Amino acid sequence: GTRVVHDIFWPWEKAGRMVSMQRAAVASAMCYHDTESQLAIHPKYGAWVAFRAVVVIDAPPPCTLAPRQLACLLSPEEKAAAREAMAAALCASDEANLCTQLHGAKGMERDVRLAWAALRDCVLIGKEERYSEAQLTYHYTKDQAVLMQALADSQP
Repeated sequence: GTRVVHDIFWPWEKAGRMVSMQRAAVASAMCYHDTESQLAIHPKYGAWVAFRAVVVIDAPPPCTLAPRQLACLLSPEEKAAAREAMAAALCASDEANLCTQLHGAKGMERDVRLAWAALRDCVLIGKEERYSEAQLTYHYTKDQAVLMQALADSQP
């Protein structure tokens, strides 16, 4: 068969291969991006989505039209709550090292990750899709022991 040239970009890759997963979600019209809270909001899952890879394929597009961007999915009340939650999350964080705290190998302390989860909780769409406590802990800490325990707990 014909080999399709492709590349895969992962969120943990370093400079030179780094891709904004949120921008990819917005460009593909999968999510609405709220510029104040910096949340990517899916029409079904709300703020409870995470992006694990971007696949780039060197092939003709299936259609020539760009995806239609999503309209704002937040009510004025949700936007106001998100502004307050964002301020609280930033206060709980180490702003001088925010990128490392959000994306570094060490992860976040419990009070900091709860503040960031509270920001996601402001979005009413997808509330029933909220991450479990184990998912939240793993998402914000990257602690593989939490992941391994969740896998063990899910076995019959």
